[in-house]
Amino acid sequence: MRNGSIPKVVVFTPTYHSSPGIRYRVDMMLEALRSRYDVRILKGDQEKAFRGIYRILGPIIIGQKPVWDLIGRRIAKQVMQARPDAAILITDVTAGAARYLTSKGVATFLSIEDLTPEWLGGTPSDGYTRMLRSLTESTEGVIAVSQGLREKLLSMGIDSCVVPPGLDKVVMSEEESLNRMIKGVSLVSSGKLQFKEEEQAFLEVCRRIDSIELWSYDQGRLAKRLKRRLRHVRWYSYPTLGDAIGELRQVPIGLLVRYRASCPTRIYLHASLLQPIIAIGDGWTGQVAHAGIGVVTKPEGVLESINGICERYARFVSNVKRFAGENLLEKAYKPLLDMLDSAL
Repeated sequence: MRNGSIPKVVVFTPTYHSSPGIRYRVDMMLEALRSRYDVRILKGDQEKAFRGIYRILGPIIIGQKPVWDLIGRRIAKQVMQARPDAAILITDVTAGAARYLTSKGVATFLSIEDLTPEWLGGTPSDGYTRMLRSLTESTEGVIAVSQGLREKLLSMGIDSCVVPPGLDKVVMSEEESLNRMIKGVSLVSSGKLQFKEEEQAFLEVCRRIDSIELWSYDQGRLAKRLKRRLRHVRWYSYPTLGDAIGELRQVPIGLLVRYRASCPTRIYLHASLLQPIIAIGDGWTGQVAHAGIGVVTKPEGVLESINGICERYARFVSNVKRFAGENLLEKAYKPLLDMLDSAL
């Protein structure tokens, strides 16, 4: 901290506009920190190229030390131009910047949302594990987006604190939420469909609920193809999260089809709308089941899941309300705020 002034914190993210999940995470982090710090978001200057390179070459380069060093030096140079007291690096692939920033006196934290090898459809190699573990030793601390991810990191020899994406407010009352069912059943799928397994699962869901109104987000690399096939789906896109919430708040049930993710941020969008969730995916679905905020199923079981939620709708809404309260920003980001306060 300089001369008693408000500490300056930079949040660096290599992807923002192309990833609604990361954008939500970063926006919530900014909102949580701005009451105590002078916070600025820095975005990677070649976002689309960065994502493309990792989709194609990621499995080859993710364990190579020169690649981590090259990316790290470039990120550190961009961050240092802002002259921060602290930096929060978003995603595991930014970890290479930690030692450069630390050497300049910047308190550096790493926020891990997913493990990149898993996002690419594989498993963490020994080289990746050693590299990430070594790089995190230069940080003041590591935060993980979920308990499940924290446990994976622990198995890799990396300790972390759980800081979920959280939500800034609940926009529906419990009474308003219950009244939605009067108009009948409808579902909203709130995020991009990115991978082949998500496309296949979504198509199977649509085949089984063709008589039920379904809203679906029309962005992402699979959207154009799906829109041609699924003309009965109500495709939507709004310029801001606030605009989307204004329209989607009247839909009673959320549909979340997601693979290769540790904690889809759209869980918290549905929570802010008090929408119980039908969860289709991999490890992250355990969070939905544990909190009682929805039903975990396979695509073939979607109708039974809808019926199960409708039969106990009031209970599910009550559970979602409790979950939302436990994940409001002040509570969700307390571990990160505590670490920043200690470092600054």
